[in-house]
Amino acid sequence: MPRVLIVEDEKDIADILGEMLELFGYSVSAVSDGIDAWRQISASNYELILTDLNLPGMDGMELLTMMRVHDIKTPVLIISGVELEGRVQAISKLGPFDTIQKPFKMGELKEKLAGLLRESKQQPKHKLI
Repeated sequence: MPRVLIVEDEKDIADILGEMLELFGYSVSAVSDGIDAWRQISASNYELILTDLNLPGMDGMELLTMMRVHDIKTPVLIISGVELEGRVQAISKLGPFDTIQKPFKMGELKEKLAGLLRESKQQPKHKLI
């Protein structure tokens, strides 16, 4: 069962995402800010990270940058309520990721997650020691 970390500061959204992912067959953990997310990512291995961009403590871009600086190549799905088009080019330099804009459909989320997992299985794993 793939492990997923949800990073979302809106509890209702985090709960709904968690329920959806469990229905899809994922094992889910959730945190509400970027700093707690970094602690979890540093301490555990996840197959996928779902993060909002606008987070307290450390935003989603900073979190993704920290992961890549520390050679953590876990695929990331960025969830945002704002248009991402202007930021995608900057994000694309930070390794395996995809984006989904709120509101989204359950099927769209499932497809994006499956695509990221497929991509990650084709790349070598890097773990913190």
